[in-house]
Amino acid sequence: MTAVHPQERIIMSHFRDPAGSRSRDRVVVDIIDGRPWNARHVRNNSLRQHCRLLAKTFRTPCPEPTPMARAARQLFGHVHHSSVLLTSVHPKELQVVPALVRMAHYHEWWIRDPSDWTPDPSRSPRLQIHDLAAHLFARWPMPEWFGAAWFVKGELTYLERDWYCQVGRGSSLRKLAGMPPSITHRALSLARNAPGHLTVREALRWGQVKAAGGTDELLREVLQSRMVKDLSNDAVWSRLIGKFAAAKPRSERHFGIIADTLIEVIRNDGWHRAGELVGLPFGELLRHCRKFWSTIFTLAAASLPEMKGLDIGCRHARAQFGAVASTRWARLPYVRDQQIDRKETSTLEIVELTTLAQLIAEGRSMGHCVGTYGPDCVSGGSSIFRMRRSDGERPDVWAEGNLTIEVDRASRRVIQIRGKYNRSPTFGELRMIRSWAAGSRLSA
Repeated sequence: MTAVHPQERIIMSHFRDPAGSRSRDRVVVDIIDGRPWNARHVRNNSLRQHCRLLAKTFRTPCPEPTPMARAARQLFGHVHHSSVLLTSVHPKELQVVPALVRMAHYHEWWIRDPSDWTPDPSRSPRLQIHDLAAHLFARWPMPEWFGAAWFVKGELTYLERDWYCQVGRGSSLRKLAGMPPSITHRALSLARNAPGHLTVREALRWGQVKAAGGTDELLREVLQSRMVKDLSNDAVWSRLIGKFAAAKPRSERHFGIIADTLIEVIRNDGWHRAGELVGLPFGELLRHCRKFWSTIFTLAAASLPEMKGLDIGCRHARAQFGAVASTRWARLPYVRDQQIDRKETSTLEIVELTTLAQLIAEGRSMGHCVGTYGPDCVSGGSSIFRMRRSDGERPDVWAEGNLTIEVDRASRRVIQIRGKYNRSPTFGELRMIRSWAAGSRLSA
């Protein structure tokens, strides 16, 4: 018996039954038009699974096809008849349907007709999708990694896809809307040479590390970190990459734990606080981050004994327990953050702490155990307030007026006041707290 090439076997099975072929040819268009279809009539398993995904997008029939539906009809019809992307590639291997739906959504940016595209069967399915995107949107050669924009999950209108269309028409990376100004011209220029298997955001980080003179080890650590996707706070990340590029050899292995700490700090305290931490000497910053995660892992293990022994150096464990640090609880009713005892050179502020990360930070800065009060706050038993005197610079926790205050939520009574290393409050501090409590419907 003559051997049959796998690709020929696919094509032969594809046209085995004329009736089945006609049903197969119509099913994609029927789904986009909102007509009923029967999965049992689609004999090709890959096509059947793709059709199920397509039906989730176009499940509601419309009296009048939308512009996107008309574009999808044209795009899917041509791809279906001119290539084997829908019949030889399973959705678990490559999400072809979502990528094509996103291209149809951007139909107003098309510069060529889909029917003029001829697939190259020698290219992998993913690269054929890249070729199709370039045919539809690009007047100029595109970096291979830019094709990943069509596989990014999320809303149909998405930043990377906007960028693809703009660059395809000749825009420079520097002028793209939403491109962080902290990414230098040199980094953007080098990013064009990033490996094709990277995502758009990974390619930008690749360019940043190369521009900073970072090692290959630092590059691996950066690309494995969760920060790689965060463009909103790039002023922090650009400084961190530069800090590691200038650090001593073998410091790169600490990038992950420091970056993960800053992610949690940004989430809970904002980018300004994260910027302050990046400015610390390298050794001090690393010690801060290790204490941060050690505290979180200890608290997590207290409620989940099976988690004991996890290493804070494991990035997967940090990603899992990062949510612990972001645990939030409701504010105490009728109490708002406020400034009291305002003077020309300083201001006394009282702020409620509503996340576990804030409690941990307070406990470390004040040298007491409020960082372990998370369960009491989550259960609604206590509310914790931080009182600080600020003179526009870094607060001095030893100064008068710098206290941690615990309030019993049920009775709305101040039940504990502690300063640095659990010192008791002074008479002057007690007077200020009683005045604040009276104005906040609390008793002290």
